Amino acid sequence: MAQGIAAVYKNVQYREVRTQIRLALTAHLGSKGTYYRYKDGERLINPKLQQEIIDIVHRFAPGIEVNFDKTFEDYDFTGL
Repeated sequence: MAQGIAAVYKNVQYREVRTQIRLALTAHLGSKGTYYRYKDGERLINPKLQQEIIDIVHRFAPGIEVNFDKTFEDYDFTGL
């Protein structure tokens, strides 16, 4: 699991590209409010969503390393 996406922008060099990434992530997540909940770490980011975020970032800034604010191991017992 991951928490927070502010660090995603750390390796993005250009402001225009950061803006494009933010707009694409906001559209993907559904609203500005949801985007900021993920960005600020109020919502956890599961592995599937992590990969979707990485794919979006690489669409606008290919080849950069994408980091999340915090990552940790977690178990999902809901499928039992």
